[in-house]
Amino acid sequence: MVENEPLRFGIIGTGGMGAGHLAAVQATHGMTLAAVCDTDSEALHQVTSDTGAPGFHDFEEMIAQVPMDGLIAALPHHLHRDIVAAACKARIPLLKEKPLARNMTEALEFVEMAEDAGILFMLATQRRYNPAYARMKQISEQLGHIFLARGQYCFRWSRDFVWRGQWETAGGGALHDMGYHTVDMLNWYLGLPDWVDAEWRSSGFPAMDYDTDDTAVTMFGYDSGAIGYLLTTWATTPAEETFYLHGTDGVARADQTGIVHMDTTGSVVSQEPGEGSSGIALRNQVAHFAQCIRTGAAPLTSARANLPNMAFIEAAYRSAAEETRVSPRDFLPE
Repeated sequence: MVENEPLRFGIIGTGGMGAGHLAAVQATHGMTLAAVCDTDSEALHQVTSDTGAPGFHDFEEMIAQVPMDGLIAALPHHLHRDIVAAACKARIPLLKEKPLARNMTEALEFVEMAEDAGILFMLATQRRYNPAYARMKQISEQLGHIFLARGQYCFRWSRDFVWRGQWETAGGGALHDMGYHTVDMLNWYLGLPDWVDAEWRSSGFPAMDYDTDDTAVTMFGYDSGAIGYLLTTWATTPAEETFYLHGTDGVARADQTGIVHMDTTGSVVSQEPGEGSSGIALRNQVAHFAQCIRTGAAPLTSARANLPNMAFIEAAYRSAAEETRVSPRDFLPE
């Protein structure tokens, strides 16, 4: 890394969220695309033709051959271990798509690997970089005692689940995948709950073969008396991603289109529009990643900071299996 020169980034996985990260790198000042990697030859050819960046089918070859200041990875969950190991071996900062891992044991292993290697390891929990959700964090301090929180993330999946449909490769379904963002917002706004009580189902697509949850409802509570629930499903419409905080002095509702602050009667105190898409959040996220690389600062969404998210999800699945309340705090390292 040379001071005042653009940081060089390699992207592993160019489809789905990988395409979003690629666009964010290209749109962000001080960053340049050094190389791309994808096992899909057609997709790789398209990206290299569009960007002029060298392309690779093997990320280890890419790391070995191309000087880079950072890696951004968006791959199926069961492939994350190899990416983390490669970044640690090469001592390259890593921004990896959520979730942190398939389970808590693997999550702790990843964190330990990165910390032993001394690399910057950041998670792509981009809701924290979305202006509307960030504003929700500020407004939450004006709501008095928050006694109720509600998070809902719903849409209908339009294709085969492939690896997302199997516990071995995915680590979980709607709660663990798309719901990771909703869990992250809860933990950001209110902290890790003292208990969770969850149920999940995999019955929304009778014609498909899968064993992960397509729908999950997780109730939670705090010793302060606050309670709430998260609803996550990729089995039904209408599409919705909203988060509510209800306090003794007001209510706040946020989604990607903006945030509304209401008083206790429902009258609007303030209303602020958002960007309406994930584009600005992804750009803010990669810019934060670049800033942390340059300054050595700890990222807002470091791998270690994501352990409470994994603890919540682990506790929710345990609760559903044992049909009882479970404390997420029992899964965190002492």
